[in-house]
Amino acid sequence: MDHPGWTIAVALGALILLGRAKPVRHMSTFTQRAAEILPGIRPWVHRPPEPMLPVERQPVSLYRRPGALRRLASLVGTTALGLVVGVVIAVVVGAVAIWLVGAVTGRLK
Repeated sequence: MDHPGWTIAVALGALILLGRAKPVRHMSTFTQRAAEILPGIRPWVHRPPEPMLPVERQPVSLYRRPGALRRLASLVGTTALGLVVGVVIAVVVGAVAIWLVGAVTGRLK
């Protein structure tokens, strides 16, 4: 297609038509009875409910904010880690740039 506008228009039209479709309705009583009488014919019509999993409740300790020393240590640690990662990225980008300029121009040896 030479005109991308037609593709966009067709895609939008398909989305509008799909959005106007009716949702799935509840199973009728007749279908429920048929599923009870003939369970092997159409197993997707009526599925038995899955059993609930038991939940065991245990006591836990309440949340406490970390102390000032721990927060300061985490601030210093993340700052140092950020600096190290930044230096490594800068070195890699610089090396690639030097190699690229040398490869393209053939002057740097």
